[in-house]
Amino acid sequence: MPKPSLGRPTLPAVILSCTLVQAALAQDALLPPVTVTAQKRATSVDEIIGSATAVSGDAVERYRMTDTKDLFSSVPGLQMQEYGGFPAQTTVMLRGIGADRPELEGAVQINQDGAAMPTAEMANFFLFDVERAEILRGPQSTLYGRSAEGGVVNLVSRRPTETFEGRAALGVNDFGGRSAEMALSGSIVPDRLRSRLAFISSDEDGERDNPATGKSLNGRTVKAARLINSLKLTDRLNAELLLQGGELRHRAMAGYFFVGGRPVLNASSDPYDTETKANNGVLTVNWDGGDFSLISLTTRASADSTGQGMAPFITGTHQYNRREYDGWTQEVRLASKGRRTLDWLAGIYYASGDRGETLRAQTAYGRMNFHTDQDKKTTAVFGDLTWNLGDAFRLSAGARLARDTTRISGNDSMLVFSQSYRGERSDTTLSPKIGAAYDFTPNHTAYGLVSHGYKAGSFNTINTFSPLAPSTNADAYEYGRETVINYEIGSKYRLPDRRLTVNTALYYMDWRDKQVYNLDAATFAVVTSNAGRASSYGLELDAQWQATPSLSLRGGLALGNSRYDRYTDPNGVEYDGKQMEYFSRLSALLAVDWQPPGFDRRLSLSGSARYRSRHYFDMANTQDQGGLVLVDAFVNYDFDRFRVSLWSKNLFDRDYVTYKVRVGSGAPTGTIGAGRQIGLSLSADF
Repeated sequence: MPKPSLGRPTLPAVILSCTLVQAALAQDALLPPVTVTAQKRATSVDEIIGSATAVSGDAVERYRMTDTKDLFSSVPGLQMQEYGGFPAQTTVMLRGIGADRPELEGAVQINQDGAAMPTAEMANFFLFDVERAEILRGPQSTLYGRSAEGGVVNLVSRRPTETFEGRAALGVNDFGGRSAEMALSGSIVPDRLRSRLAFISSDEDGERDNPATGKSLNGRTVKAARLINSLKLTDRLNAELLLQGGELRHRAMAGYFFVGGRPVLNASSDPYDTETKANNGVLTVNWDGGDFSLISLTTRASADSTGQGMAPFITGTHQYNRREYDGWTQEVRLASKGRRTLDWLAGIYYASGDRGETLRAQTAYGRMNFHTDQDKKTTAVFGDLTWNLGDAFRLSAGARLARDTTRISGNDSMLVFSQSYRGERSDTTLSPKIGAAYDFTPNHTAYGLVSHGYKAGSFNTINTFSPLAPSTNADAYEYGRETVINYEIGSKYRLPDRRLTVNTALYYMDWRDKQVYNLDAATFAVVTSNAGRASSYGLELDAQWQATPSLSLRGGLALGNSRYDRYTDPNGVEYDGKQMEYFSRLSALLAVDWQPPGFDRRLSLSGSARYRSRHYFDMANTQDQGGLVLVDAFVNYDFDRFRVSLWSKNLFDRDYVTYKVRVGSGAPTGTIGAGRQIGLSLSADF
């Protein structure tokens, strides 16, 4: 049975982490600057006033990033945490800013081809047929609103092509995994209608067996498909419709008790299973007005996630949980084209989403039932302006004015007690930003930025019931808006031939009224309240070096702190100076890609080392995972249109904890990470 490594990192691991490099392809090093669209207009990464990273689709494939969790682990400072080990209960953090619980609104917005993934269930999904991933660090509420307080991740799918092309891939691994993937693209009507169809299907048994059933634990099944149709209506008018749907199942989740620091499996004859079905559609209409573009973006998303079985790490508790979401958005924006003295963007936005949540649990003390419905609406106007003062200096300013409204209703019961509640609240928020950049040379830029981000206030939902203080007033479960102001300076440097690029950023984030999830010992209600003050500050580095024509290195690190400056919980416990849950003061990545001589550049040997320093799973900083280095290795051989790949994740079979909590005086419970995994894949382009 694997045991978690909770000790300090070794000296070689620390040295490795300090040379860090962020995973990406060597071939990218000599290409022109990457163009991204996460700022709602086509912009070079080098020209963005702020900290940004792009990961190519080729890197996603080469480094076997099969889901968003794999992608995020390749970006220092960006973490995805499965709360309690439940894949459908996920929070995402960037620069230490995120949500304590998946019930809370997220602080890092994840977009799929322009459509925001509005729930945790949709965020922790699969990657396939990806063109690139764009990561913008720091508050992006000026352009994206309430859920972009920590940053934005923009996932961009490969687009339809005029000429026919296709790709197919098959894979196996030693966890009993089998996968198949295919993409077909081409014109349906030449020069008028293009289409791209992609799908993925994979099934994995898991690495551990359940002694209570004799079957494997932590199995996973993924099925998903995406269709993109691009239509040229006139020379100036284009439309694109994207439809995507999928299903993700996690079978027999494994929970553990930690006895003397060693994990002991909590075996159950009725293990916990989860299933998530998600669908989304995006309609984009673009009219070319010559000097400007008029863009309409309409999205629709739905998700249905269920979980059932014995709770993985709560003895004697059988539970059923269901979360449903259905919502749509409409955005219309005008944007200037090309670089002018004044580059501008202006838009209006509306969103409406309904979410329902049900939890039923049978415990040793009796039966509990909770149900909540939430209706959220947002109306906003926004704008962004860049003033190019000559060839070297530019000023940027923007603002968003948003009205966020939440309505809630619910009913709870516990033993012989019951309650119902209903409420409504609204927030009006102005999110400004201002920045400046100066090009010392065509290859060296420095910038400064001040930006505002927020999460709207809302109501507590599941688990807020207190038999000692029942209420029919939802105000009793209300919490306020959370805000942050980001102060940032940075530098972007590259050699003229782009064989070396180095991007750095220093930031300080002043965090007010942080939304915190905790237990009120007086009433036994588990509620969210607002902390007085918190802060996050640090250094970020991205570097890329093409050492030789056949050897490249890329890397990055995130060094800093995210802490409670002033917070006393409802029980009178002070957390001043405590490190934020799940935050690591140092995270980094080193990736190497080498094409050894004698193989006509067909053979490539790639590897990555990810380091993450100690992080805590609780506010009191008592349950932790020590510093850890995970190493992955990849061997790729290309011939004609085929590629054969042999790979291993967690090559040295390191043991580590992914979640740990202590309730009362009992032994801590939680989950552990996957051990060494080895796989083989074959792909073909045609």
